[in-house]
Order: sequence, then structure tokens, then C-alpha cells
Amino acid sequence: MQKKSFFLIVLSILLVSFYAYRETAPQGQYILSGGKQQPINTCTYQDRAIKGDNCYGNCPDRTPASGAAVKQCCDYKKGASGGLTKECECKDNVNPCTNEKKCATCMAYAEAGGTRIDDSCMTAVMCTLKNRVDPGSTHKPKVKTMCEAVAQQDGNQYNAYKCVCNAKDRNQKYCKCCAGTLTGDEKKEWEEAQGLYGSLGLDCSGFDANTFNNAGMNSWAKGNCKKVTPPDNLAGCATFDFYKC
Repeated sequence: MQKKSFFLIVLSILLVSFYAYRETAPQGQYILSGGKQQPINTCTYQDRAIKGDNCYGNCPDRTPASGAAVKQCCDYKKGASGGLTKECECKDNVNPCTNEKKCATCMAYAEAGGTRIDDSCMTAVMCTLKNRVDPGSTHKPKVKTMCEAVAQQDGNQYNAYKCVCNAKDRNQKYCKCCAGTLTGDEKKEWEEAQGLYGSLGLDCSGFDANTFNNAGMNSWAKGNCKKVTPPDNLAGCATFDFYKC
């Protein structure tokens, strides 16, 4: 009887501890594709043993005295010497690319460029951007340009740059592409993306996906969206799964 009582007391303590942790632990986010789970509603530093340190969280829009609201994101503060600290603050979310073609091709290079990835993947990634801009798009939040889609971040799909392209971010490929500092094979991959985009714009006929993730990834999109089979001209892309959300 005493053993049974002791067991019940221990079990109760464990359950209380678990629920307390669940309520206070920071919520995760998807790095690639299809994610809908949003970060915590504050801008804070998070030391993650596996993925490294990170500024993490949501920031409210900045409302200027006149003009449209400005999106902000959580990023590192600069110290007195100009270097980055482990403190975080809300900053204006500045997309380093400034026109549709460059936003699309730099994103394609950043997400799907590489000698081991079929070039059709870059076209497919660009199409997911274009399909979000389509007036009939079912994806939320709505966007008017591909550059806006790139800038959504925070689990909405594309996390190619961190706020203002600070050097601590894990993925600098998009930032380097926008800045025009790619060299060697990297530059060749982006030039390939430009060729795939074409001089007349992107042709995504027969392909209405607006979200993707790594093939086989157990993402939000996989459980909540319609899977899309790429048409014959994109069938070579086996690196990603595509969805319409």
C-alpha cells in the first residue's frame, strides 16, 4: 500500500512538471517549407544546442507617422564596436533583393541550387513563389509580389535571409546573391536560375503548388494541404515534395 501511494505521488509530480513545461517552453518553427507554427510573441535570444544560437520570436509592425506599416523581425543588436551581440531587438524587415526576377532567382538558388539537385527544382521553387501571387491563390497570408512572399519568413515558408542579412545567420546564400557577391560555381547556379526564369517571365502552366518541403519531411503542409505532382517538365525534381495550401 505504501509503495502504491509513493508511486502515485511521484506520478503526480511528473505530470505537474510536464504541463508546466509545456505552457512555458518556446514553440518551435519550421525552417523549410509549409510551416504554420509561429514563434513566440516576443523578440529574444535562444541558445539551441543543435542548431546554434538564434534571435527568435515575432515583432509587431512599426507604424510610422505617415505611410504604410513597416514589417519588423527579430535580429541581433550591434555592440559598441559594431559587432553583433547575443541581445536581440526588433528591426525593419529589409529584403536585400529589390525586383521580382532577382527575388525569384536568388530564392531558387538559395533553396534549390547545387550540383546535386536537379535544375528543375529551381523552376519549381520559383513557381511556388509565383503561385502565391496569383489572384486566385488560396495561400494565406495574401501577397502582391514574389518579393513579399520571400519576406514572409517565420515559418510561412521562405527563410532565406534573417532580417537584415546579419553574418550570424545560418543561410547567407540569398543575401550574397542579392548583393551580387557570388563567385565560381555559386554564381553559375544563380545564372542557371536566371535562364530558367526566362526573359519573358516564369511559365508555371500545369503546376499550382504554393508550398514545398524536403521530400518525406513530416511538415504542417504534409498533414494539411493537397499534395501536387509536378508536370513532366518538372518531374526530375525529387528533392522536394510540393503542396497547394
